[in-house]
Amino acid sequence: MQRVAQILQRKFFPAIPELVADDLAIIQARRIIYHCRWLHLALFCGVPAAIYGGSPDSGLFIRIILPTIIGAAFILGFLSLTMARKKRLHPKNSRRLVREAGIGCCIVALLCSIWCVFSWLSAPAEMKSHYPLIMAMGSLGTTFCMSNMRAAAISNAAIGLVPISFLLFFSGQPVDIAAGISMLVASAFLLRMILEQHHQLVDLLLLQKQLHDLAVTDPLTGLLNRRGLDESLEVAMAPHRDRVRPFSIALLDLDGFKPINDCHGHGIGDMVLQAVGQRLRAAAGDKARVVRMGGDEFAVLIPHESDIAPDAVGTHMLAALAAPFRIADLNLAIGASIGVAQWPRDGDNPEQLFDTADNALYSAKAAAKASAQAVAMPRDDEGQSAMGLR
Repeated sequence: MQRVAQILQRKFFPAIPELVADDLAIIQARRIIYHCRWLHLALFCGVPAAIYGGSPDSGLFIRIILPTIIGAAFILGFLSLTMARKKRLHPKNSRRLVREAGIGCCIVALLCSIWCVFSWLSAPAEMKSHYPLIMAMGSLGTTFCMSNMRAAAISNAAIGLVPISFLLFFSGQPVDIAAGISMLVASAFLLRMILEQHHQLVDLLLLQKQLHDLAVTDPLTGLLNRRGLDESLEVAMAPHRDRVRPFSIALLDLDGFKPINDCHGHGIGDMVLQAVGQRLRAAAGDKARVVRMGGDEFAVLIPHESDIAPDAVGTHMLAALAAPFRIADLNLAIGASIGVAQWPRDGDNPEQLFDTADNALYSAKAAAKASAQAVAMPRDDEGQSAMGLR
């Protein structure tokens, strides 16, 4: 039995891939807010008609009190979703909204199903057909609005349609039997459509994720590209519970890379860039973002949670590149110049932050060039370089 249950679960309720679970939760929450809100209002408008058309023999609770409770639930749902529109959706509160909406939907569906069943049982023959019709319209409308939430939609359809369908099927009346069979067939077809739509939505989100990864990834090194860095900066600069979370960004420009390309070919040069990316990624840690800006230029985004001290970012990255690279039986030495900027100290936006890091980078390159020229200049009689005299 357990084996059969596992097979059915994989067939009808496969696990949602972790890559798209957050995006799916936000889509589901957005659909609830913008569709189910008006559904609540529309269903509430049908409550007075249900009370007016209630069976006289159904009793006060079934005829008036229960529809009133259901109507109050619709109004509360409408107001709650109206307030939810003002909140920013993120995965955590989206999952909570989806869970609460699913539970609330099933509770209301159960109350509606109780009203329909008892009203049908107590109604005279000429009024019986009205209640399955009202129940089917409300249940199908709710199931449609929640169709991208498998469990909630299927539970709502089952609670709302199955009980009255079985009553019709076993009523002994040919017309009622035909209606009950039709409702069960419609429920089965709706179940298939819900599952198919869910699979298509998950596949679409996976494809979207793959396309996004391609758009923000450098194909040579597998690192982020400039577009990926811009997105990471946007996330890092976003307010976090009204607290500023400083981070550092380092811009690196390799020294001595062009001679490697000229002497050993672009194939070796590509392998050097890949090796540089691997070293920077290992040195920066899992929480950092390493980016290939283009050519032999790299960037490293060091978040607030990193173990690397902000003042040690430059020396830490340069130390990672100090050892020669072993590429195709060649020992290749690569240096780098680096400029570091910190947010929000060195800029309020990405442009200012990049300008600060760029200026620091060019200052470092100019200092390295001047130092190399000083070493290369002839010395005077006292053994001091001319640069040292300036």
